[in-house]
Amino acid sequence: MSLQRRVSILAGAAVTAAVLAFAAGLGGAAWNGLSEQASSGPPVTVSAVEQLGDCQSSFVFPRAVSEISRYDGATGGPGEWKRWAAAQDGVVANRTYVSVNVAGRSGDQVTITGLRFDVRSRRPPIRGSFFKLECGGPVESPYIEVNLDRNPPRIQSSSREKVFVGDQQWKLTPVTFPWTVTRSDTATFLIYAGTRECYCEWTAQLSWQSGGTSGVAAIDDDGKPFRISSSINSQAYSPDGANSWAEVGGDARLMLYQPTP
Repeated sequence: MSLQRRVSILAGAAVTAAVLAFAAGLGGAAWNGLSEQASSGPPVTVSAVEQLGDCQSSFVFPRAVSEISRYDGATGGPGEWKRWAAAQDGVVANRTYVSVNVAGRSGDQVTITGLRFDVRSRRPPIRGSFFKLECGGPVESPYIEVNLDRNPPRIQSSSREKVFVGDQQWKLTPVTFPWTVTRSDTATFLIYAGTRECYCEWTAQLSWQSGGTSGVAAIDDDGKPFRISSSINSQAYSPDGANSWAEVGGDARLMLYQPTP
């Protein structure tokens, strides 16, 4: 390699390093801004995370209780309830909470123009064992409640302000569209989805508009539908001492999703 070419390569590398160092010195803001300007993606970002904490979710399993491993949340640490259920093909039972955040990708305003729910598949509820921990209380958040048993799914109630989900109906400020967001002024709410009648796989589609462009953003489980089953066909169990479960007397229907009137 010639000396002149070697000097040229070293100079180019030095310029690149200087640009990266400058961006890092600004906390990455400058570099991130350049990346976003170069991006050809939509002007809106949507994140959706299903809340599967110990006191928020129950699960139904397609098997007898004798075929399900023991659960010890006291030693499992955060997230163990979700991992324990997933390892044994557990499906969220009766109702679920999905935390959604919608924001503009840049400084431009983005207007949410609608939200549509879609049940991708509808089967009879799982027949097996239903497990629920006895803990927790009502969830407080802005929310949209959707009844998956209706065809098409129906929004039962909603609140743009923070309230206890499914309660305090007199305090509701219903969610309406259009709803404008920016990068800093985001829309955050829970989707509270429930079923009494099916084993359903569902997603949602959020319609948006910004300037002269428009589109639809998916709300799903990292590219897959969310899954939920009624516990109506399953025997219910609750904790009974360390690592054991007791059969709940009566009917599992007592713990079914109750749509807001």
